[in-house]
Amino acid sequence: MRASKTNLAVLALALLVALAFLFHRGPKEQKPPRTAPRAVEVAAPESPTRAAPLPVKPVSDPAPAPSAPPPAQRPPGTVRGAVKIRGEIPLRKRIRLDADSKCEAMHAGVVLSDQLVADANGNVQWAFVFVKAGPIGAPPSAPTTPVLLDQIRCVFTPHMVGVRVGQPIRVLSSDDVLHNVHALPFTNKEFNVGLPRGGMEVVRTFDQPEVMLKIKCDVHPWMASWVGVVDHPYFAVTNELGSYVIRDLPPGKFTLEVWHEMYKSVTRSVDVPPGGDVAVDFVLDDRKD
Repeated sequence: MRASKTNLAVLALALLVALAFLFHRGPKEQKPPRTAPRAVEVAAPESPTRAAPLPVKPVSDPAPAPSAPPPAQRPPGTVRGAVKIRGEIPLRKRIRLDADSKCEAMHAGVVLSDQLVADANGNVQWAFVFVKAGPIGAPPSAPTTPVLLDQIRCVFTPHMVGVRVGQPIRVLSSDDVLHNVHALPFTNKEFNVGLPRGGMEVVRTFDQPEVMLKIKCDVHPWMASWVGVVDHPYFAVTNELGSYVIRDLPPGKFTLEVWHEMYKSVTRSVDVPPGGDVAVDFVLDDRKD
């Protein structure tokens, strides 16, 4: 019994010694938790003299490619020529003015009709040449300046004119006698206006193409004139040499027609090159009935 107590005392003493040793050593040092390595920023070594930074050129959008040049405009062309009669050249008719003594007194000699005027070579005056078909495009606007048709010494002067659709035509009386202006269209609107005194006038426009349109004076039946109404500027009236010129035609193929009050109309085809000058003549040989 005594030995057991002794053994217990020894064990207790050994336990106290062990506890004292642990207390003196302290708690076990714990390692810090493992973390991902941090990136290290390394500074560039400083040079003895730091150079100024180079200027940075701003980045701009690339220059646009040059656009293609517009297509070259094709220069217009010209058509010119003459109108002739084939065969025997008829003589001009004489106008009798004795129906009105005032008209007769205005003329010292014989007055000849303008219905058919041709020289010794058959060149015909007062023929109307115009573009009947072709690539005329969009023609310029009609002029606002009126075309003048006068009544001078009981004769319409000139005998033939051309006018654009919508362009005014001004019919004047330079005679101090009674005249009237009677338009006889088939397509446009008819009008009939009296001009009893010199200096009076009438101004009208036509809104439809019409080749040809007759204007006459009912008081003096020999007085008549012809008006070609077209919707483009490509027309001409032949002169005393039978010549005509149509300028500024766009390049292309066209159909030209010539109209005369005594002969049936004739057409011709023409190909106008850019900037070209083309000759086209007409021959009239078929009389109207």
